[in-house]
Amino acid sequence: MICLAFSFSSNLTDQSALLAFRNEITTDPNNILASNWTTKISFCNWVGVSCSRQRQRVRALELGNMGLQGTISPYVGNLSFLVRLDLRNNSFHGPITHEIGRLNRMKALILQDNKIQGIIPPTLFHCRLLQNISLSNNLFSGQIPEELGTLSKVQILRLGFNNFTGTIPSSLANLSTLQVFSLEGNAMSGSIPWTTFNISSLFAIGLTKNGFSGSLAMDICQLCPRLQGLYLSSNYLGGQIPSLLSNCSELTVLSLSYNRFEGSIPRNIGNLHKLERTILGGNNFEGTLPPSLGNMSNLWQLAIERNYIQGHIPPELARLSNLRMLSLGDNNLTGIVPEQIFNISSLQEIYMNFNSLGGNLPATTSFWLPNLERLTLGFNRLSGNIPYFLSNSSTLSVLSLEDNLFSGPIPTSLGNLQLLKKLYMSDNQLTTENGSPQLSFLTTLTRCRSLEELDFSNNPIDEYGSEGRVSTKGDIYSYGIMLLELFTRKKPTDEMFTGELSLRQWVSASLPSKLMEVVDGGLFTTQEGTTTTQGIILAIMELGMECCKESPEERCDIKEVVVKLNKTKMQLLQNRGD
Repeated sequence: MICLAFSFSSNLTDQSALLAFRNEITTDPNNILASNWTTKISFCNWVGVSCSRQRQRVRALELGNMGLQGTISPYVGNLSFLVRLDLRNNSFHGPITHEIGRLNRMKALILQDNKIQGIIPPTLFHCRLLQNISLSNNLFSGQIPEELGTLSKVQILRLGFNNFTGTIPSSLANLSTLQVFSLEGNAMSGSIPWTTFNISSLFAIGLTKNGFSGSLAMDICQLCPRLQGLYLSSNYLGGQIPSLLSNCSELTVLSLSYNRFEGSIPRNIGNLHKLERTILGGNNFEGTLPPSLGNMSNLWQLAIERNYIQGHIPPELARLSNLRMLSLGDNNLTGIVPEQIFNISSLQEIYMNFNSLGGNLPATTSFWLPNLERLTLGFNRLSGNIPYFLSNSSTLSVLSLEDNLFSGPIPTSLGNLQLLKKLYMSDNQLTTENGSPQLSFLTTLTRCRSLEELDFSNNPIDEYGSEGRVSTKGDIYSYGIMLLELFTRKKPTDEMFTGELSLRQWVSASLPSKLMEVVDGGLFTTQEGTTTTQGIILAIMELGMECCKESPEERCDIKEVVVKLNKTKMQLLQNRGD
């Protein structure tokens, strides 16, 4: 009877702790806890609660992805048999309660993707059985405690995307079973203590987006023989990539972009046969692209943009049959683009802009890039005709060929690209098809229902509307962009329009109150800078915005445009006459 009474009392303790936990929840969008967590049924049958079979004590509390808001009740510390606490992807806030240290059976603490703040409580280090500590994507601050190294059973340590500062504590070397260490997106600094990672079980190191300095350890593959993922992008790391890195035979992700690495890319990098992602952009690499890159048959992302790479693109890259992204832009590459590249059917994105590539693109229609979404070859020295095979890439959304030496007609078959959003062909030697004075390619582009931006300026093509034949929704879009270009002296391809910001969005954000901040000041004299003149310019700019609305159905008809322009013209003449 005494044992039964004790068991009943212990069960009441768990139930009371859970009810106290529920009372700290301020938002329960699905009303699960309010309707299900009641004393009418056993707490072992409550949503998210798992109990041991014999003692009926709470072993796991798993309430992830439920949209809950509130704080973590200190009464959770009374769940003395708790092994797993999983509250991921909610909106819990406030600090981790110090009573968490009473859970000496706990093996998994998963609180990622919340709004929890404060420091890692020192009482946590009483939980000696912890194997998984996942606190990423919260608002934690302070330094990484040295005491963390006393939790010798930890296998997964995720602290990324918080506000931690300071350096990596050397005590982490005591975590002899550590497999995953993630500290991305914090404000950490100092050198990376590579000897701390002399852990044979470690297979993922994530230190991206911090302020780490120093260089890569020469013997990193010896320190971490099972290393699969090395994420060090966006730091201040320098020096060369050690040639011994090729000994990391299990490596699948090498992410070193946007640091200060220099020297050549190791010739033997192709020995990393399991690599799936090689991300080296935004450094100071020189030399040529190693042909051995073509040996990495599992590679699907090769990103070496924004370096100082010279020489030709190795034709061996065509052996990368799983490649989805090839990013070589903003280097010093010369020579031709190997035509075999256009036979990699898996390619989705090709970036080779801002180089000195020349020659013709392959003219044959036998090439097929069925999955291609982005092709950027702008700012090179490419010549010849725009190849017709590009029209077979039905998923293409961005085609950037500006500032080259392309000649001949703009293929009307580009109108087959129904998902095309952005088409840049300015500053070439392009003409209309068959020398027609009519912009027939513009008419075919009206079939591109998703088209947002079109620029074919600075080509030997008849001026917009010179024959008065601008009569389609696609032509109207081009006319609207031309109006915005004319009055702002900006192009859609200018450097300021990167990411999600377009010329149209920039103008839209400034109208009407900040009109004069976007209009080129050299277009009118001081005397003309009156309120009336500004009103006329505003009317023209708003007309341009109506012409290039995202949805073709919402764009003006050409007759409306003519009427509004004539009205604006009369108003301007009247203003000057006054």
